[in-house]
Amino acid sequence: MIEVLQVAYHRNGVGGEAVYVALVADSRVRDSRRPGGTLLVLVPAWAIAEVGSAGEAAARTPSGSIPCYAIDPALAAEGSVAFGANSWRGEDYYGAVRAAVLAQRAADEVPA
Repeated sequence: MIEVLQVAYHRNGVGGEAVYVALVADSRVRDSRRPGGTLLVLVPAWAIAEVGSAGEAAARTPSGSIPCYAIDPALAAEGSVAFGANSWRGEDYYGAVRAAVLAQRAADEVPA
């Protein structure tokens, strides 16, 4: 089960690229690597803003991937950021994060 615990809007500096950052709980992550199951998920704002009614296909990069990135912050704090050790399929979280962002936008809690 995937649950978005928190979502926030960030920019890389004053004029940098906007990104949504979310804390996501995923019961599937609770395995031998990490019992907690909380991931840090990042989605560029354009990947949510440009989707509209076109659906997920509009959020894809030219290579066809969905720009959604996930990492386990506890594993990273332990020094593990290696592919395969702290690797998660970001596209698994895109829909839940997008829904949380749109719900917060509707409530006027995060910028568009």
